[in-house]
Amino acid sequence: MVILCENIHASQTAVEALPAKDSGSFPQGDPGGDPLPLLQEKATYWSSSFKREVKVFQIFDEFSEASCQVSGRGRFSLTFTDLQCLSQSPRSDFSVGDKVVILVGKHKETFATITTIRADGIWLKCDDRRKPLAKTFFPHQLAKA
Repeated sequence: MVILCENIHASQTAVEALPAKDSGSFPQGDPGGDPLPLLQEKATYWSSSFKREVKVFQIFDEFSEASCQVSGRGRFSLTFTDLQCLSQSPRSDFSVGDKVVILVGKHKETFATITTIRADGIWLKCDDRRKPLAKTFFPHQLAKA
C-alpha cells in the first residue's frame, strides 16, 4: 500500500510506502481485514477513528451507532462503519447470494438476497421487489434464511 502526501504550499508530492501489515503495524491491536464485524454487546472491536480497541455496550440500530467504552477516554457513540474486527471479535459468515431475513426496521421479517457486501453495509434485494433496498444493513441485523 502507498500513501500519497501533498505539500500544498510548495506544490510538491511525495510518495511513501507503508510498512507491511503485521502485528507491529497497529500499536493497540490488528483490525483484521473484514469489512463488517458481527456487532454484539460486550464484544471488543477496533475503532478506526480512535485507533484503539473499544468495547460495545449498547447497539442503536435506528441510528446505525453503538455506545462504546474507549479505553482511557470514556464512552462514545461510534458509527457501525467505524468498528472493525479484531482477532477476538465476532465475525459474520455472510456471502453475496445468501438468502437472509431482515431482523430490524421497516422491512423486519422480510426475505431478501445479499447483492453486495461493502464497508458501508450489506446491500439487499427483496425477493418481491425489482430494485435493491435503498438502505444498507449490518450482519447483526440479518439472519440466514
